Amino acid sequence: MCSQYEIKIKTQNLATLLAKPIALNCSEHDYSSHVYPFAPAPVIINPNQSRLELVLMDYSLIPHWSDSSKPKFATYNARLDRPNTENGSLQKIYEVPTWRTPFKAQRCLVPMTAFFESCHSGSHAGNIVQFSQKDQQLLFAAGIYDKWVNPVSKQIIHSYAIITDQPTEFILSVGHDRQPVFLAPENHSTWLNCKELPIDDAYNFLKLNQLAVEYQIADFRALKTVDTKQASLF
Repeated sequence: MCSQYEIKIKTQNLATLLAKPIALNCSEHDYSSHVYPFAPAPVIINPNQSRLELVLMDYSLIPHWSDSSKPKFATYNARLDRPNTENGSLQKIYEVPTWRTPFKAQRCLVPMTAFFESCHSGSHAGNIVQFSQKDQQLLFAAGIYDKWVNPVSKQIIHSYAIITDQPTEFILSVGHDRQPVFLAPENHSTWLNCKELPIDDAYNFLKLNQLAVEYQIADFRALKTVDTKQASLF
């Protein structure tokens, strides 16, 4: 599970990396470079299918129907599919109530320079490991977001989740059982174009177009406890 990640880049440089016009509605001074659940961080959206926008949202998606700003289950990652405990079939992301509406119409890109995973097995068991590209280039993960309105104060919170999928053989050998879904620059616009990429096609698109990342790794810190039974995410 990608519960923490890092973004070290000046927001002005994003336009150059994306090679597209982007409205910068936040800067690197508005968030911490090390991102944890419930903290604000920048995401890229295309709400009107016209111009990209860089905006701040909270990391951990609050479903619009939730009665609390902190759901009882983990919502910082959304699995592309997972085994259905009732019949053993695969339950796709858009079949889960929490993710259905955001996956259909509220998609984003999450820029990051590194992400961190707890390893309970494999070559780095007992450590939290930092994963980054060998060339230190920025990565863009597929994400989804939602808008939650406090029923009492009417405060609006925009929040997001990173989509995850099965790990590569390399990540599995290091010791983790999933990874963020990264997209190459040529696929960014397609993912963000909700009108042209309907829900079934969006699922297949992510399955078939994940960026092959050549990783470099480093131990970030030792785990406080080593538990061989990792909790599955909702």
